[in-house]
Formats: sequence, structure tokens, C-alpha cells
Amino acid sequence: MDEASKMTREASTVQNLPDITPIMQALDFTPEDLELNRSGRISDRQTERILLDALASIGCLGAIVLVIGCVAAAGLTAKDGYIHDNVVGLFIGSGVFLLAIAWIIGWTSRDALTRRCQSVIGQIELIQTQRYQGGIKTGISYEIAIQGYKFSMSSAKANAVMIALGNGIYRIYFSSGSKILLSAEPVSES
Repeated sequence: MDEASKMTREASTVQNLPDITPIMQALDFTPEDLELNRSGRISDRQTERILLDALASIGCLGAIVLVIGCVAAAGLTAKDGYIHDNVVGLFIGSGVFLLAIAWIIGWTSRDALTRRCQSVIGQIELIQTQRYQGGIKTGISYEIAIQGYKFSMSSAKANAVMIALGNGIYRIYFSSGSKILLSAEPVSES
């Protein structure tokens, strides 16, 4: 057991709260990250993670637009050689893509520049929602909800978080703009 985990375990025992090491592993934060979050700030490590999440989102959007663009380009000319309305669709799709990128970059850079975080206290709930596309079930999306805030995550991470947190009252720290879950800690129910 490393020194940081030992200190966290000892602090939890002294305050009569559960050990937060499983929560730290599920959400990938350190005692130093948590300490900064308590003061309303985001650590360097967490800022890097926020920026990587934004790049992944932009990459996914780019792949979707690329596929749409290829499909539209394939149908650009008709048998008689005239360009169809697909060009308009291509431009609209590109515009939506650029707006989505601007939105992602805007919130992410705000978080990276201000390095401020928020917190909320309450009981945590796991929300599973069926996803459909064209009437076909395509999967399940997972969110952790607390006091009206929702945080999307993979099924593996959502399950790990729920196992680590269990029942009880928690303080959740998250980035102010992009609403990315940063850390969590149990709160005394007294």
C-alpha cells in the first residue's frame, strides 16, 4: 500500500467514514487531486484528463461526419450528371460538426483555463437507458445522478463507481463547464 492510500485510509478511520481507496481507483483520482477539489480547484492531472476526453469526443464526431460526408459524396451526381441536394446536406452536416466542436472546445478550455470545480452532496443513483437507432436496440447508456446532475460514463466505470460508493451520502466534485466527474468522498450523515 502506498503512503497516500495509507494516509487516506487513516483519515477515513479517524473521521469514522468508509475507506475511499476503492472510490479513488474507480474515478482515477489521488489524495492530492481530492485536496485541490475540496478547495474548488482542478489539478494538473485532472485538467489533462478533461482535455483528453474532449479530444476523444471531437474524434468521434469527426468519424461520424466523415461517414456522412462519404455517403453524401457518393450520391452527389445523378445519372444525368447533375448535383443533387446532397451538397446541401453535406454543408449542413459540416456546420453542425463545427458548432459541436466549438461547443466542446469552449467548455473544455474554460475548465482548463479557470481550473475551477463544483461539488454537490447527496445520494448517488445509477441510471441505465436503452439506446435505439432506427427502432433497433443499440445498447445501454450509463449515467451517475446526484441532486439533478448527471454524469455519463462507460458501463465498466459506472459499475465500478457504484460498487465503490454503495449506499450513503457523498460529495461529488466535477468540472464546472464540461461536467466531468473528478472525485468523490463520503460525507458524515450527522
